[in-house]
Amino acid sequence: MLRDEASSYLPRNLCMGRKTLLIILLAAAAIGAAAWYAQKSTPQPSGNRNSSGLIVSANAMYVADQGPGRVVSMGVVRLEQPGFVAMYEDANAAPGEFLGVSALLPAGESKSPTRITLSRVTTDGEVLYAALYVDDGDGTFDEATDAPALDSTVQEPVMMSFSVAADATEPAAVNL
Repeated sequence: MLRDEASSYLPRNLCMGRKTLLIILLAAAAIGAAAWYAQKSTPQPSGNRNSSGLIVSANAMYVADQGPGRVVSMGVVRLEQPGFVAMYEDANAAPGEFLGVSALLPAGESKSPTRITLSRVTTDGEVLYAALYVDDGDGTFDEATDAPALDSTVQEPVMMSFSVAADATEPAAVNL
């Protein structure tokens, strides 16, 4: 049988169906190859399981707004070296009077909330400041000898403000 004779026995639309099927298979292969390449070129996590992935700097912290009281609960604290979190009241949009300090914290990221007892009860509407310090090696906080912990991305002291609000909810533990 010659080729012309074979094609005369097949319906014309069946020949077109084979071409369409071939085009669909080639398109699917191209899409699959593109997806594979895109997946390969996407950055993957570094494998550092000691970080939540939310923190960029070696020294960092987060504290949510707090309800009035004598205790501040830090959500996350990360220190490159052992150190402290110090609390200050607001004095014209800058840290003012010292209110309290955490116990000595180890290097690394906190695994549970760090609680800091203050020297007085806070009131609704106040703004407070939290600042990280690196221990000078004696295990005791001293603002004169313990250096501010620096944000490794901008080389500035790590500090943040937060509000005291009557409607603030108890900060939840951060799963790291």
